[in-house]
Formats: sequence, structure tokens, C-alpha cells
Amino acid sequence: MEVDDKWESPPHAQIPDLLGKKLLKRIKKVLKDQTRTKLLSSAEAEKLKHTAISCTSQLAEMLELARSIRVKADYFPNEKCRRLGAVVMLGDVKDGVAADWPKTASRLIGSLRKVCEKIGLII
Repeated sequence: MEVDDKWESPPHAQIPDLLGKKLLKRIKKVLKDQTRTKLLSSAEAEKLKHTAISCTSQLAEMLELARSIRVKADYFPNEKCRRLGAVVMLGDVKDGVAADWPKTASRLIGSLRKVCEKIGLII
């Protein structure tokens, strides 16, 4: 993938914005260009755009939630964990919320990678 040098090691807090805005903006531009030059049909471009929007927004939301949990746990020691039966909660977040994140992230990244490969952003 053509990576902007500024994207190489972004601060963690900027990653959701990078996904949700900058990467998606680049994908949309390539899709528009390829539709205009007839490399992609409008229908195929729309499908790829929808996939990219869905994947980037889900990844960004996951990262924002993870960061908010970490910030709460690290910087707000007065925020106590509490037990509700077998579940441990920090604020309104259950302890098992992150259990599927690796699998979900891998699936979303795989779908996003396929979009980028299809339009030539990844060789």
C-alpha cells in the first residue's frame, strides 16, 4: 500500500481518525477515478465503498472503545471495577467485551485489504 510517511507511526489516539477519514478518503478517491475511467463499474465501486466504510468505521469504533477503557483504567484510579455475578465491570463496560476483538479486527482488516488490493492501493 502507498503509505503516507505520517501514517507510519501515528499516535494511538489518531488511528481511528486515520482509518475513518484519511484512509477512507483515499479509497473513495481511487474508486471515483476508477469508475470515471471505466476500470470499475458504478455498482462494483459502490459495493467496495460500502465495504470500506463499514470496515473502517467498525475498526475505528473498536479502537476508540479500547482507548476509552484503557484511559479510564490507567488515569482514573477512583473508577472502581465492580462485580455483577460472574461479570466484572469497569464503568458500563463488561470484562468480556474485548474477547472477540482480535478475531473481529482480523476479519475487518482482511476485508479492507481485499478492497485495497482490488483497487491497486496494495500490490
